[in-house]
Amino acid sequence: MRDSEGGTSHGTTLGGRNLGRDWLASHNLLFFGGTFAAVALLNVLDLWTSVVALNEGGLYEGNQVIVSMAGAFGLQVVGGLLIMKVFAIMGGLAAAVLGVRTRYRGTRTLAVAVMLFLIMVLVVVSVNNIYLISTN
Repeated sequence: MRDSEGGTSHGTTLGGRNLGRDWLASHNLLFFGGTFAAVALLNVLDLWTSVVALNEGGLYEGNQVIVSMAGAFGLQVVGGLLIMKVFAIMGGLAAAVLGVRTRYRGTRTLAVAVMLFLIMVLVVVSVNNIYLISTN
């Protein structure tokens, strides 16, 4: 796009759309790729710290959904945690793909909110697990 038209040449089109004025729209693949990587990494960290905390004794899984699901499938609690982490990573991937592919700003904003919420929750849970492991 030419400067005389009021736009910039950086990130001006993506799939035929004019994106020069919206930073997130022009960098959405980078943003959502990075946030998905963070969600996946934090899910793995949460799984690892949960397994360590459960194996050290004295700690138990407080999430009844995980405990019930593990029991329904005949798995240990760790198996239930693993299933939930797979679903959480798939949910993060779905939000990231939606954020990248949508043409609607509101939908992209919702996808950003979902990704940031997932990151915040996973950071809090992982820090809590690390704290419990270190104080036991």
